[in-house]
Amino acid sequence: MRIKRIVFQIGIVFAAVLVAAATGIFTVLYSPFFTTYRDLFVTSAMTSLNHQYLAKLFFSAKDIDAIMKSNQVKTSSENTDIAAIQVADTQSESTNTIQSVDISGNGYVGHLLIISDPTKVHVAYSNQLGTKGEKLKTVMASDADLAAGVNAGGFENDQSTGGVPLGCIIANGKLVYGDMGTSYSMVALTDTGVLTLGSFTPKEALAQGITEAVTFKPFLIVNGQAMISSGNGGWGIAPRTAIGQTKDGKILLLVIDGRQPGYSVGATLKDVQDIMQQYGAYNAANLDGGASTVMYYNGQLMNKPSGGDGERYLPSMFVVEK
Repeated sequence: MRIKRIVFQIGIVFAAVLVAAATGIFTVLYSPFFTTYRDLFVTSAMTSLNHQYLAKLFFSAKDIDAIMKSNQVKTSSENTDIAAIQVADTQSESTNTIQSVDISGNGYVGHLLIISDPTKVHVAYSNQLGTKGEKLKTVMASDADLAAGVNAGGFENDQSTGGVPLGCIIANGKLVYGDMGTSYSMVALTDTGVLTLGSFTPKEALAQGITEAVTFKPFLIVNGQAMISSGNGGWGIAPRTAIGQTKDGKILLLVIDGRQPGYSVGATLKDVQDIMQQYGAYNAANLDGGASTVMYYNGQLMNKPSGGDGERYLPSMFVVEK
């Protein structure tokens, strides 16, 4: 009888712990004092293909929709004002530089490259587009003239081969993937090195001097205006890659590691926007992130990709010539 009573008492204690834990979770998720954490929880879960059930476990579809809308990035009605960017003269070796900066914040670490000559930045792409992507390390190793690179546009979930890009790819002044008459959300560079963000058809893009472009979104800063004025940006916490440009033409390439507790959990889009603003970005855009996030500089892998198999196969990359 004594053993039964002890077992019963242990059961009561265990049940009380479960109730307390559940009560604590619901307090955090529903209390107005914890809206920031609630929003991070929901947006992180809903932007992951494999973990949306976590948000749906605690919230109704109506609540989830409201949370996602309250954190979304504004859509600019403007395209980039190309004339606002005055690219500095970088003809001398002393001004043609790449600066490397370690980045850290609340729960994340990353790396930033500041490229003084924007005309050195180009789009590289897999030579098997539509079938299979390439790893950035392969692209970097195949060309001794490349100093740096990051992943760029997104791709379809095609058994992790990275072969089917989302949207279009323009490289070296030619459309290499996509339809000439279809409008795409472009992260692009002109022949003078101006980062151009907007919705164009490839025909329109090529006509205005765009020579390099991939498709991705959202845009974070457009003509000096931050697109996230409230909330976290709606994409939760994750590894991030982004590109930006200062008013004097410097290109900013940013990666933030994530999904690695004890090292770096990841960043929100608002975090990325804040970093870009801190380093003077007049225009900035989000690029493909998650397990795709990767950066090389001077032959070295600068971050820790979150994928269990290391780097992903990619359809496109932004690369920097020496």
